[in-house]
Amino acid sequence: MKKLTYAQRKAYLKDSNLCPFCQSPDIVGDEVEIAGRRASQEVSCSACEASWTDVYKLASVLHAYQPERISFEDAKTLYVHRFTMEHVPAWAKKPLQSGSFPAPHFRTDREWYDNTKFPDERPVRPGTKGCYTTGHTFPLGQYLDAPYLGGS
Repeated sequence: MKKLTYAQRKAYLKDSNLCPFCQSPDIVGDEVEIAGRRASQEVSCSACEASWTDVYKLASVLHAYQPERISFEDAKTLYVHRFTMEHVPAWAKKPLQSGSFPAPHFRTDREWYDNTKFPDERPVRPGTKGCYTTGHTFPLGQYLDAPYLGGS
């Protein structure tokens, strides 16, 4: 197996369209293999029959897309079923089968918003049509003896 000299390696990194051994443009690369953050490709020269491995590294990211997040005010208007100490939906005033009442999931609407994924955001739990909230803080515990009537 031929070994690259420092000068050949440096020249090839400048122009990888030519064989680093004989400078022939008649080179062929196999499929690029990707493993984690590393990518490599076996390359060979048809003229001198040399072979080598090209190793790639991530240099940049182009055309990344991040959807614009729904505004806090629009989220409060659209998602009326949230249960915070500032907003009590109608469902929260009804007793559970156990006879207890649900407690607010968050102290503030802002805390709810910061812990919620909306439909245009990913990843969202599969099958979810509305918003999906995690990280409930339950500032008063999970259950109450009477309905929570604070908020608006």
